[in-house]
Amino acid sequence: MSAGRKVNTKSQNWNTPPKYVDAIREFFGGSIALDPCSNATSIVHAETEIMLPHDDGLLVDWERYPTVFVNPPYGRDGEHGTSIDDW
Repeated sequence: MSAGRKVNTKSQNWNTPPKYVDAIREFFGGSIALDPCSNATSIVHAETEIMLPHDDGLLVDWERYPTVFVNPPYGRDGEHGTSIDDW
């Protein structure tokens, strides 16, 4: 599922707007335990952040975390061989 977006190979840093992050944090009771596809400009500030493109959040055991926030990268990751379809 790609939410109707096409692959954009120019950037993988598509950050979630603050109003959505705030709503998600409130829904989760105030904090987000894991963001498996974070980046240097993310405002999610999860307790554990897997920083793309250096680390691969698809390799992390998400079951260990009570709350997981995912805003997947829309660009193709040549280093890891993944795209939004993998998320």
